[in-house]
Amino acid sequence: MSPTEMTRQEIVQKFGEDFNRLVNANRPLAPWSNDYYGRLAVVILADVVNFCKHNGDARAYEYNLDAKKISVSMATDQDLYDQYKMVEKLQLVKPLLHEENVEY
Repeated sequence: MSPTEMTRQEIVQKFGEDFNRLVNANRPLAPWSNDYYGRLAVVILADVVNFCKHNGDARAYEYNLDAKKISVSMATDQDLYDQYKMVEKLQLVKPLLHEENVEY
C-alpha cells in the first residue's frame, strides 16, 4: 500500500464517523455551518474526508459545491474571514481548487 493510500485510510478512519454524521443529518451541511469551528469542519469534511473516502469514484466530489459555497461565503465576509487564523484560511482555498469556473 502506498503512503498516499495509507494517509487516505487514516483520514477516513479518524474522521469518517464525523463525515457520516454530517451527511446523514436532515439538511446535511446547514446546521454545522453556523459557528466558527462548524463552518471550518464542514469545508474540511465535505472536501478532504469525502475525497479520501470515495477516491476514484464520482462520489468523491459529491459535496464540493457545498464546501465551495461555504468557503466563498466565509472568504467574502471580511469580518468573518478576519476571525480565522492563516492555517484555517488555507482550508477555504481547497474546495476552490476543484473548480474549473474561476469567478471568485
